[in-house]
Amino acid sequence: MSVTPLTNISVDDAALALVLPNATDYLFSGQSDFTDLITEVKREVHGRIRDEYDYTETEMANIKDLDPEKNLYYIIIYLTLSHIFLSNGLEERAVHYRALADGRSTKHYYDSDDDDAYDEGEEQTFKQFTTFSR
Repeated sequence: MSVTPLTNISVDDAALALVLPNATDYLFSGQSDFTDLITEVKREVHGRIRDEYDYTETEMANIKDLDPEKNLYYIIIYLTLSHIFLSNGLEERAVHYRALADGRSTKHYYDSDDDDAYDEGEEQTFKQFTTFSR
């Protein structure tokens, strides 16, 4: 069973361009966008959150980012950009974006009543996000 990761957090090429306006310059020949890479990164972050907080897949469907911080959103963007630079042989820039991801916490909330709003009593939790060195 393939799980669709972090469906409540929307990241696409336009989101990458907000941080790096020329992100599309790093597309490989025949590659039209970064959708597959973004999905791969979202799976990585999804798995880390699920494992660190001991959530079930059902609970993961109700994980939401907190405004205005949007930490999970930015972690996904920074890790995606890190992967882009790494695949283009630009290790120094990859390390920079990985460090930006590591500098954010995984602050989020569990939307127990699925109303897309953080209500008093809903679990809000966070840990510092750290990646594993390659």
